[in-house]
Amino acid sequence: LQLELQVYRHVDPPVEGQEAGDCAVFLWACKGANLVYKLGLGNKIQHLEKKFNGRVPYGTPRLCFFQDQINREDDTLVVSAEFLEAIKDLEAPIQKADPTPLDWRMTLQREGLPVGEEHLNGSNGSLKIEDGPLPIESNIIYSQHINNRLLDQVKEHVEQMRSRTVRCVEWRVEQASMLRRCFPPGDAMCSKDFS
Repeated sequence: LQLELQVYRHVDPPVEGQEAGDCAVFLWACKGANLVYKLGLGNKIQHLEKKFNGRVPYGTPRLCFFQDQINREDDTLVVSAEFLEAIKDLEAPIQKADPTPLDWRMTLQREGLPVGEEHLNGSNGSLKIEDGPLPIESNIIYSQHINNRLLDQVKEHVEQMRSRTVRCVEWRVEQASMLRRCFPPGDAMCSKDFS
């Protein structure tokens, strides 16, 4: 994995998105990495999801203005990546073990163990290596799944379940004496959503 920061020059005539900022953050990852992540620059953060091909990075559009995100106290800029979920599949061909193991019958004979007559060749009882089955051409796929947002997802579902069991709702309105001045006749004020 690797982070990339791009700072764009001011272009005249303006390009699309130029008013949003002059910099963007990108993440490079190897082929097959499927990531859910957040990229950040200073206090600006964007949530992203991508399956990488290993040839190009993936990141934010113009996120913010570079100069606005510099910490003036120590003249630093924080570029961040938070990985919420990662799925990585690796495919590897099955290969013959090296060094090639001897035929099992030769191993038995060398250790002085009996070998069945059907495996012996000739009058002197010497061992003949018989052709065995051809190796199977196949691949092993390793899959790794890391979920760093599981706790947040569980908390969210627990909160949803709690809100469904509520029988009574009270809405506390702060500075109620100023409501008439804040809302013209015919306008309404709404509470936060609840189930």
